[in-house]
Amino acid sequence: MGISFTTPALRGYDGDTMRSHRSRSSVRRFPLALAAILLCPSLAFSAVGLSAAAPAPRSQRHEFRHQIRLIEQQWRVALLRQDTQSLANLLNSDYIGISANGTIKSRSDTLAEIQSGAFRITQLTLSDQKIRLFPQTAVVTSVAELHGSDGQTSLDGRYRYTHVYVRDTSGRWTIASFEASPVTARSNHARLPLAIKSAN
Repeated sequence: MGISFTTPALRGYDGDTMRSHRSRSSVRRFPLALAAILLCPSLAFSAVGLSAAAPAPRSQRHEFRHQIRLIEQQWRVALLRQDTQSLANLLNSDYIGISANGTIKSRSDTLAEIQSGAFRITQLTLSDQKIRLFPQTAVVTSVAELHGSDGQTSLDGRYRYTHVYVRDTSGRWTIASFEASPVTARSNHARLPLAIKSAN
């Protein structure tokens, strides 16, 4: 006896009746599906791979900001003391720094310059700090007023810099990127009034 994969005819139903029955069933199922999506949107998004990472709780975000502020201060103190051991612990193994003149330096380059005394900061004041948090990274912008030298030229001045932090699986934050730009004084020239002359 053969096996058939065709749907057997339903007794007492003609074609129109079956189509009507299926239509009513679809209408009944649609609100249920819509309700499931509205009540459990995360399930709907995860089903198609669109679920986003949930933001960290407020208390955790507060703690992350506190940790990063401490690291910023540790970085400042380490620069002033030329403490390359502490800096090595703060900088990520893939750290890249971009100086105000556009020079790119690796972690080893940065540590070597400080170790040799070629790069020397004697005064460093940080202000206007802002921290933006992301799932496993953080971006810090700040203003640095400093006195120092790179061995050839003076670094005295006011700079705005950016630190990019990454957080590893153990929860430890390290500095992965640094970039600085000099802050130039705005022009104080008075605006000249626009003279409008009538035609004679």
